Amino acid sequence: MSQMEELLRAATRESGAEVSPGEIRPLDLSGVPFDRPWRRGRGRGRRRWAPRRGWARVVRPGILVPVLAALAVVAVVAASLALPRTLSSHGGPATPSPKMPGGVPPYYAALAATGTPAASHPRNVTVRETWTGRPLALVTPPAGFGTFSFIVGGAADDRTWVVGAQTWKPQRYRGSIVTNSPQPITFFLLTFEPGSQVIRLRQLPGFTVTAPDGVPGAGTAQQPYDIEAAALSPDASRLAVAVVEGTAQKMLLHVIPLAASARGGTWVLAGSLANGYMRNPLLSWTADNRVLSIGTWKDFIFLDPAKPSGDLLAASRVVPFTGKTPTGTTYSCEYTGGIISLDGTTITCAGSPSTDDGYKSQSIGVVIISARTGVPLRYLPIQRFNAWVRGHSVNLFWTSPAEAGTVIAIPRDIRQYKTVLTSLTVWRHGKVAGTIPWPADVASLALPPFWFFGFSVSW
Repeated sequence: MSQMEELLRAATRESGAEVSPGEIRPLDLSGVPFDRPWRRGRGRGRRRWAPRRGWARVVRPGILVPVLAALAVVAVVAASLALPRTLSSHGGPATPSPKMPGGVPPYYAALAATGTPAASHPRNVTVRETWTGRPLALVTPPAGFGTFSFIVGGAADDRTWVVGAQTWKPQRYRGSIVTNSPQPITFFLLTFEPGSQVIRLRQLPGFTVTAPDGVPGAGTAQQPYDIEAAALSPDASRLAVAVVEGTAQKMLLHVIPLAASARGGTWVLAGSLANGYMRNPLLSWTADNRVLSIGTWKDFIFLDPAKPSGDLLAASRVVPFTGKTPTGTTYSCEYTGGIISLDGTTITCAGSPSTDDGYKSQSIGVVIISARTGVPLRYLPIQRFNAWVRGHSVNLFWTSPAEAGTVIAIPRDIRQYKTVLTSLTVWRHGKVAGTIPWPADVASLALPPFWFFGFSVSW
C-alpha cells in the first residue's frame, strides 16, 4: 500500500459522516487491462530492452522455454498494435527515498523537451524520483505520434497518469517561433512499476467535439485539439476532461469511464457562462469518487457524476466565492481555481489577501477555503512585501489531497518573461518543509508568464 493510499484511507475515516470507511477499497485497476511492457525501439541497430539482471532466475527451468515462446508471440502482437517504441530505464530499481513531508508522492512524471527552445521540439515523458530528481524512465510517444502534449494525475497509487499524444507537424507562430500546429489529442493511461521500472501505456477511449475555427475540419465532429483541464479519479476508473467546443465556445465536461463498472457522462456549460466561469479550471475528485470539483476563480462547482448528462450547473452544487471573511479581510484565488481535499471539506488555491481583484497584494501564498460555505478558513503566506505590489503570484505544482496546507509551490514575478527553475519548494502550513531539485531537461524549465503547470508535470 502506497503512502498516498494510507493517507486516502485516513482522510476517509475522518469524514465518516460522508463516506463510510467500508466503501473505500484499495486501488483496483483490474478493470483496466494494461498492454504489455515496452521494449526498446525495434529499428535497425537498436538494442532490445532487457529486464534487470536476475529476472530469469525466478523462472523454473521446465517452464522457461514456453514462457520465452509466449513472449515472442507477445512481441508480434505488440508490433501489430503499434505499441510505443521505447522504455529507457536509468540505473537500478527505484529505492525508497527519505519520507516525504505531508504525503508528497515519491515519483512524478513530466514532459521533457527533446531540444531547445522547448516549444519548438517534440516532448517525451520522464518519470523521476521526487526527492532526488533521479530519472527512472524515459517514455517516447507511441508509434504514429510525434510528441506528448500534456500529463495529469489524480490516482491514489502515486504512479498512474494520463498523457496526451499528438502528431508533430511544426509551424511558424508569429513569424519566428516554431511550434506544433493544432493536432488531435489521443489519451493514454501511463503506469510506472518502481520495483521493475516497467512502464505500461494503454490507449483510452476518446470523444469528439465540434472543431473550432482555425483547425482542419472546423465545424465538424473531431477529436479535441486542446483541453482546458483533466483529472483521474482516485481509483483510476474515470477520467474527467474539460474542453471548449466550436465557435460558441461552450464548455463540455466529459467523464470517461475507464473500467467496466464505471459510469461516464457529458455536461455542458453555455459559452456566455463558460467565459466567466471556466478558463483553465482545476479538476479534482473526492476520495469516494462521487464528487468532481471544478475549481474556478469565481465559484466552486461540485458535480455529481451520478446524475444524467446535460446542464452542468443543474447537476452540480455551486458555492459562490467572494473571498470575504468574518473579520473583513478579502482573499482572492488565482485564475486557475482550487483543488478539493479527499474528504471534500476544503479547497486549496494559490492566492492572497488583496484589493483590485488580486492584482495588488502585500503577500502571496495559499488560501484554504471551506467547500461548504466558500469562506476562507486559513491563509498561509509564502512571500511577503513591504508595500502593495502588482505582478506577483504563486505557481502551485501540487497540493496535498489529504493534508490541507501542504503544497509544492514557488513564488513568481510574472512580469519576468522567463523564469529558470533550479528547484521547487515543499511548504507545510506556511513553512519550508523541503526542497526538490528541478532537472534542466524538463519542459517547463523556462516558464513564460501565466504558464499553467498542471499540463507539464504531475505527481
